Amino acid sequence: MRLPRFGVLFLVCGLVGCKAAKLNEDKSFSLSSAADEYLLELIPQKAEQTVSAAVTATEPVDVYVVLKSAAADPRDLKPADREKKAVAFKKGVKAETLTAKIPANEASAVLVVLGTGSKKSDVTVKLTN
Repeated sequence: MRLPRFGVLFLVCGLVGCKAAKLNEDKSFSLSSAADEYLLELIPQKAEQTVSAAVTATEPVDVYVVLKSAAADPRDLKPADREKKAVAFKKGVKAETLTAKIPANEASAVLVVLGTGSKKSDVTVKLTN
């Protein structure tokens, strides 16, 4: 049987995965000092993806989505540079969702740090795409 060209492309895409892998991950953790930072690394996908990070916290936290090409380890960024390097960020979050477009084949990470004035926070991040 002979498939039309677009049929072959569809078949190949279906077998090797031309879409980003499904992301559905929950992480819970505590931040107890200004020096505490939590990093969730996302592996590169073959297709562009829109990642959502639903964050709930007992006290305000700052959340940054950073491409690894902008910062190999976002924890090494100075606080003043985090906003500049992030593809998405929100400060003072207690219950919000961030969305960020991540280009194909690009590693990225979600960095969560205590918000200004917060002493301790229990945090849950749900990542989806």
